[in-house]
Amino acid sequence: MPNFDASIVDGNVTLTTAGSGASLEGFTIQNPSGSYGVIINGASNVTISGNTITQIGSSLAEGSAQAIYVVGSSAMSNIVISGNTISTIGNLNLKYSASLGGSSAKGIYIGNSNHTSAVTGLQIANNTITNIKASTAAWNTGRGAYGILINRGGVSGATEATIAGNTI
Repeated sequence: MPNFDASIVDGNVTLTTAGSGASLEGFTIQNPSGSYGVIINGASNVTISGNTITQIGSSLAEGSAQAIYVVGSSAMSNIVISGNTISTIGNLNLKYSASLGGSSAKGIYIGNSNHTSAVTGLQIANNTITNIKASTAAWNTGRGAYGILINRGGVSGATEATIAGNTI
């Protein structure tokens, strides 16, 4: 399985089921005009550790911004997100977009309103999350800024998560 270390990524890193067993460590990930830093889509046995994830969606005009996004249409397990520094996600001008979906900003985002699969063995620990911004306009323009958000709206399976030692 791929193991990445010590580099700068301009854009996002996506780990799909082919990325199961991957470790992403020591990166600086930045994506000012994009919506994502790291996407874990259906992968299991993944470790995201010791990264600096910054400037995600900081220049977007509309849509949502997520530093780390975990989503999938099949069950996922053993995902560790630890020791990362997450900062400057989204911006105060982030506006709602029906075509892009939403207008919120999140440091770590697990699932979404349509997520349908279980996530087990999830550990979110010892991360530092700062400067998460979204529009402060009234609802439907402004949607919210979150350090850690677990949204399991459409799921029938369980989410087993340990969240500890994070600074937000």
